[in-house]
Amino acid sequence: MQKHFGIVFLAAALALSLVYLFPVAVQAQQNEIQRAHDTGYQNGINDARSNKPMNLNTNDWHRDRLAAYQQGYQEGYRSVRRSGGANGWQAYQDPEAQRAYKAGYQNGVRDLQGNRPMNLNTGDWHGNRLTAYQQGYQEGYRSSVGGGEYGWRGYQNTEDQRAYQAGYRNGTRDREANRPMNLNTDDWHGERLDIYRKAYEQGYRGVRGRDPNDNYRH
Repeated sequence: MQKHFGIVFLAAALALSLVYLFPVAVQAQQNEIQRAHDTGYQNGINDARSNKPMNLNTNDWHRDRLAAYQQGYQEGYRSVRRSGGANGWQAYQDPEAQRAYKAGYQNGVRDLQGNRPMNLNTGDWHGNRLTAYQQGYQEGYRSSVGGGEYGWRGYQNTEDQRAYQAGYRNGTRDREANRPMNLNTDDWHGERLDIYRKAYEQGYRGVRGRDPNDNYRH
């Protein structure tokens, strides 16, 4: 009888310990997932501000924590890229980098309006300020292209151009076939996937854009 009561007591004690310890373990796991997300978010911001390509690889996190890191990284990276355009200089804390971005933006607009090819070279800026200049230049150049079927001209890299053209073409086809919008594709990844999706949406919505050469036809 005493042995039976001992077993019952031990089982009850074990059950109580699980009741108290399980929430603690769950909370600790959630904290680690949040930490992975926050780390990814900050790394994404840093890479975008340094004009580095998107890089979701890391050896510091695994399984669900890796997924949280990658989600945070993409959110941080895109938060900087979405803040582009004429006001993209606000993504930089260094006043000289801000000046570099503004100068690049203005030069990008002028080159496209002058029907000149994209040119990211400059002797006026170096290091991180050069990357800011180049980011501003690309934003200015693309803003003048205006998206649509000619939006690929806003990209210098041929693979970026191909991603844009493929996205715009697929978006147009899906709209004309009355299919639902579908941004998924296995053909592009990272930053080029973003380019593909942006172009797809424009094609799907029927954004025609304009031929920049129209400014120079009389």
